Amino acid sequence: MEKLIHNDVVDALLQRRSHRSYREEALSAEEINTIVQCALWAPSAINQQTTQIAVIDNKAWIEELAQDAGREGFHYGAPCFLLFYALKDNRWSAANAALATENATLAAHALGLGSVIIGCTADYLLSEEGAKKWQKRLGVSENYEFVLGLLVGHSVDAPQPKPRNQENIKWK
Repeated sequence: MEKLIHNDVVDALLQRRSHRSYREEALSAEEINTIVQCALWAPSAINQQTTQIAVIDNKAWIEELAQDAGREGFHYGAPCFLLFYALKDNRWSAANAALATENATLAAHALGLGSVIIGCTADYLLSEEGAKKWQKRLGVSENYEFVLGLLVGHSVDAPQPKPRNQENIKWK
């Protein structure tokens, strides 16, 4: 790999990892709000800001969602689950939600927290039953659909980086 220019942002991008083990400790309101605000400030196509974010910082609700989805243990003990929803029938809305999710991962990393992007609940949350129950419960508009989830918490593990496929870069 060629030499890189290092600064706080580049280093955060290169050091962030997916964490799959968390302490029981709840996040503070300030930590959650900082992460959510950073997600809202993600770029969005034509500045449409089409992403809705639902915050579950109630472990009982996280457990209930896991059971509903048939995914017990998917949360790795994380005390906070952010759900990112995209406006239906909007060409760029899912990409906007993905960008917001990435901003949230970087914000969590910057705060010294761990996070992992989760998609395993998608089948359930996109089903008629799952969407009806959880979107209503979370206050998410019916004209939105689930895209990605993000677990956040005080990490126990220290994941090591995995090599990146440099062949995916095509220089011309």
